[in-house]
Formats: sequence, structure tokens, C-alpha cells
Amino acid sequence: MARGGFDYREFMELYKGTQEIRKQFRTFMEDFLTREALIALRLVKPLTPVDTGTLRRSWSISKVERLGNSLIIWLVNPIEYASYMESGFTYQTKNGEAHFEGFHMAELSLLQVRQKMPAKWDREFRRWLARLNWR
Repeated sequence: MARGGFDYREFMELYKGTQEIRKQFRTFMEDFLTREALIALRLVKPLTPVDTGTLRRSWSISKVERLGNSLIIWLVNPIEYASYMESGFTYQTKNGEAHFEGFHMAELSLLQVRQKMPAKWDREFRRWLARLNWR
């Protein structure tokens, strides 16, 4: 080290270590969200009504996406009538209007996942920290 200089090597090692933890944390979060989405997918299928089976077979999840500071994963059904089966609709009859309530299969599945998610997050995050020997 030169006279009057400062040795930054330890700071650089600390910086590199924090960057690695940041990368591992992002992977942890994406894996957690993917597992939770797979649970929602497993729950939504049996709640989906079956005529030909196309609607039930068409459920999928997206990859994790970053939107600003948020991570998002989508539960998707691309069948054109999926939203009508989910949310219901109103239609015209000879005697006026009739309403089909919808099955709310995705809504119910996501509600179940959301209710359990905070406790699961806490448990899994603590395990992740323990693997880092972080206290």
C-alpha cells in the first residue's frame, strides 16, 4: 500500500459478497413464486368445469417477470371463453336478461394460495437465511 493510500480490497470483497447474496435472493424469490404458482395451478384445474376438457387442460403459468419493483407470475388460460367461465356473464333471452354466475375457479385457487403464503414465506425465508449463516 502506498503512503497516504487506502487499501480497498476488503471493501471490494464485501461488495462482491453482497452482490452474490442479492443474486441468490432474487433466485430464491423467483423459485418461491414459481412453487406457489404451481400450487395455484394444481388447485385451479379440479375447480374448472369440464365439457370437452379443453378449458381444464389449458391452464398454465408464466415465467416470473419483473415489473418495476414487483415480481409477477401469471396464472393463464388462453381459451377465449375462460374469462366468462371464471367471472360469469349476462346474456339476452326472450324474456329479458339472464345471468351466468361463473365458477371463480382461479379466484378461489389464488385466495387459498394467498392465505397461506405469508407463513410459508416466513418459514422458507428463515431457512434460506440459515443456509447463508446469516443472523
